[in-house]
Amino acid sequence: MNHVAGGVERMLSTLMNELVARGHDVSLLTWDQDVTAPFYTLAPEIRWHKLSIGDAAVKAGFKTRWQRAMKVRKIVKAEKPDVILTFQNGAFLSLWVYTLGMNVPVIVSERNAPTMFDHTKAGKYKFLWLQVYGLAPHVIIQTQSQKLMYPKWVQKKIDVISNPVFPVPDTPAKQTDSLHKILLSVGRLDYQKNQIVLIKAFQQIMGRAPDWTLRLVGNGKDRAKLEAYVAEHGMQDRVEFTGDITDVLSSYRAADLFCLPSRWEGFPNALAEALSCGLPSVGFAECAGVNDLIEPGTNGLLAAGMDNPDNLAEPLLTLMNDPSRREKMSIAAKTITQTYTPKAIFDQWEDVLRRAAR
Repeated sequence: MNHVAGGVERMLSTLMNELVARGHDVSLLTWDQDVTAPFYTLAPEIRWHKLSIGDAAVKAGFKTRWQRAMKVRKIVKAEKPDVILTFQNGAFLSLWVYTLGMNVPVIVSERNAPTMFDHTKAGKYKFLWLQVYGLAPHVIIQTQSQKLMYPKWVQKKIDVISNPVFPVPDTPAKQTDSLHKILLSVGRLDYQKNQIVLIKAFQQIMGRAPDWTLRLVGNGKDRAKLEAYVAEHGMQDRVEFTGDITDVLSSYRAADLFCLPSRWEGFPNALAEALSCGLPSVGFAECAGVNDLIEPGTNGLLAAGMDNPDNLAEPLLTLMNDPSRREKMSIAAKTITQTYTPKAIFDQWEDVLRRAAR
């Protein structure tokens, strides 16, 4: 959680804060060191237990795992939780093993679609990982379409809870600048989010869209590589890197078009927020999560396949050159806030947690 501005960390923080506001007693357990600060604000009532054993970014050996297990059991024994909610498969398996025999239900919220395994080294263990979810009494995923990607016996334990999409405060209509338009992408700069394919697609079309700039909001381990590619191809004056920013809303409001070129997602917060701000959006048709939120021809367009700059360039240029179509899509995009209302989403969370505790 240490200064991490990711979607998992954001949803975890938002959910905990809401549960506290609803009168629940909430504790947070992470692998972090004692000297750690969150990127997102946490309610002061939340008791944060930082294991401070080993490096969270390094795969732990047996000794570290044993030490963590003993400390986790001590914390759980003192807290006496009604239910333990884990985010992601690795945290679930660890907590399930560490708390064996303690008679506390451990449930899992998976924040990525199972298609993640098709793009990572863990893919060779895909079959086993999908079975592991069945150890939990409840499995929370984010879209109905992803439910069918799990084994049938695991599907019986699944609850589908999407992320909340908060209404955007009314603001004056964007003043269109015919000389400067922004293609925006928001997300961690890494392999999953796949910004390199967006940069390559923009490289193909920027000569035919001279009034457009590509703006990348976010940070990550691929930033240096992406900046090097931009510099090598002389695109510095057309591609901007902002790093992490706290006021992301202002970036959405300043933009004219949004693109999320991810290889996989769960329920992409950045895309949902872009749509709620009225930004027509583009992504890949085979990206789970993205294809759940973008309705082709209504609030955006989907590029054929996956990870292909040629395919991505086509819908981007189509919308860049059609302001009237972008305007119609903008109106449709804002209706996403009516589908994923925060109260309804948090009511679902509360219901699952109560059922698991019983």
